[in-house]
Amino acid sequence: MRSNKYGLGLAITAACMAFGASTASADRVEVLANDINDAGSGWYSSDTRANSSAKFGTGPAIPKLGTGSVQLATPASASKVQLFTDQFDGVKLSDVDGLGFSTYRFPPTAGASTVAQAAINIRVDKDGDGGGPDAYLVYEPYMQPGLGGGITPNTWLDWDAYKGGSGIWWSNQVAGFGQSTNKTWNDFLTAYPNAKIAEGTSCGPGNSVTPCAGSFGLNQGSGNEGALSNADALYISLKSTATSPGQTTFDFESEPGPTGPQGAQGTPGTAGGNGQPGATGVSGAFVPSSTTVTGKVSLISKSLKVSKRSRKVSVGVSCPRTNGLCEGRLNLIRRGKTIARTNFVVRGGRSGNASVTLSKKAYKALKKSQSVKVDVFSRDLAGNASSASKSLTLKK
Repeated sequence: MRSNKYGLGLAITAACMAFGASTASADRVEVLANDINDAGSGWYSSDTRANSSAKFGTGPAIPKLGTGSVQLATPASASKVQLFTDQFDGVKLSDVDGLGFSTYRFPPTAGASTVAQAAINIRVDKDGDGGGPDAYLVYEPYMQPGLGGGITPNTWLDWDAYKGGSGIWWSNQVAGFGQSTNKTWNDFLTAYPNAKIAEGTSCGPGNSVTPCAGSFGLNQGSGNEGALSNADALYISLKSTATSPGQTTFDFESEPGPTGPQGAQGTPGTAGGNGQPGATGVSGAFVPSSTTVTGKVSLISKSLKVSKRSRKVSVGVSCPRTNGLCEGRLNLIRRGKTIARTNFVVRGGRSGNASVTLSKKAYKALKKSQSVKVDVFSRDLAGNASSASKSLTLKK
């Protein structure tokens, strides 16, 4: 079993401290602690309050994706922790056809709730008129039918929050949709067919938190004293009628730690005795000598084109045949700061596209500057590293 290490996250000791994310591919996005509230990341701590924490780390046990997850802690009744993204602002709820995540709940402290854990929250504009959010939709695993009295602790569990529209959701801001009403996703759509996911300028008690970015993500709310849970593999799927259809899954991972100091050289071993000479082998056929040389990965794009609808940008990467495979990471850098990143795999002797979905902030920054530096780092099948860098202008 993998160790449960949570030293890389940031404990929140005042409202709305930072945590973050970075893009790993068009449909699977790594969310890292050091990127939250960072310009261009698209992830925010939103209405996170004092005496709460969200820590990124390895484990516990074997998470749904990768090796890490994010741990949410609400030690007091007034505690509340959120991690929200703004990437789905303006999406119609009627265009959603999939929602869910995986959770791991630790046994609660004495006297605390036995079902409290991470939930999914969505800020919505009920009539979709662009006036900003006027309600929160909340999905809590314990409210779903068929649990038989509780949620198993110390185990990763997968939750289908959409379930063909029959997932149970609630909202304290909408009459008839409180926690005790057992209303479904489809019930809400029937009542509010034009509802949209919506960003707001403020949030929290009396709208005291400003700014308050983020409209879809994780929440462990107030009233859950002593709750400690982990979340991973948060996903949302959009129909073909949406502006950017398809499923996006967020993989919460820990930041790699610093390289430790080199250890002391070990004591040389005793030389072994000479072995007995082997028998002379049969002469082989003559084969001309050849030398395998590991090539360098290269960037082949001459300019960049960004899709206005999906905010996706693709960069051409070429892998030499002698490498067998090029696997690595590509970064888009503006003014010395990474605004987006993605992993890629390209077979030797071929070219491929590394696609990145830009956050709204990164998209605006790129459109304004019209140029970006592209860095790529790769390793071949033998583990040999190579890199390339190129400045590209935005194609009009």
